[in-house]
Amino acid sequence: MQVAITTAHDSINARLAKPGNKKDKVQIQLQDTLRGQVEEILHHGGLTEAEFRRRTYIVSTDTAARRVYDSIVVVVTGAPLRDSCRAVRNCPCLPDRSGSTSATS
Repeated sequence: MQVAITTAHDSINARLAKPGNKKDKVQIQLQDTLRGQVEEILHHGGLTEAEFRRRTYIVSTDTAARRVYDSIVVVVTGAPLRDSCRAVRNCPCLPDRSGSTSATS
């Protein structure tokens, strides 16, 4: 979910930065669009904004949870994280070298 929300933020931020979108009305419309996209992402993920914030707080304050989260983001996006990526071994949700997960193997 965080990856989808980050993607939405990146997309809107790029549009907000364009010279033709500097008028207050356009900026407000784009911010409203972002809020709507985030609400939709959370809705489809079955989370309220409060629950999402609670989980975000846990990941940001619990080192072990953060390591697992970072490792999953690396697998989902295929992009390494700067200096914070940790290998999580024997996690049933992560694929092995063949691409299958131990949960489905």
